[in-house]
Amino acid sequence: MIIFATSDKGGTGRSVTSSNLAYRQALQGKDACYLDFDFGSPTSGAIFDLSEVQAGTNGDGMHTYLAGGIPEPRTINIWAETQRESLRNRPAGAGRLTLVPGDRGGGEFPSSPRSSSAASTCWSAWTRRTNWCWST
Repeated sequence: MIIFATSDKGGTGRSVTSSNLAYRQALQGKDACYLDFDFGSPTSGAIFDLSEVQAGTNGDGMHTYLAGGIPEPRTINIWAETQRESLRNRPAGAGRLTLVPGDRGGGEFPSSPRSSSAASTCWSAWTRRTNWCWST
């Protein structure tokens, strides 16, 4: 399962809700990959208590990947990397719980017919079944 949520304003609970959905799916034995599309101020790292990406990553997250800056985005095995003790011990039978963090200060992509590469990259990743999501 791949989970992502969008909204045109902040503070609506997208990150908390999406994190909980991913976590519950993993607890049910299904693999879950959270793609952090919050390019302004990514918070999924803080929600999962991942010290290296508390406020996003620098240059190896979703924004840089979609902009064509890297061949694959960074992936984090939440069960293995979290500082939160209650998440650190992966329950028996739980699925993979992976985060693809957002880039700090990524901003928006320009919208014009010539700047469709981000959408094309996203579609390509989806049709390839995003193998990088499951490599952790």
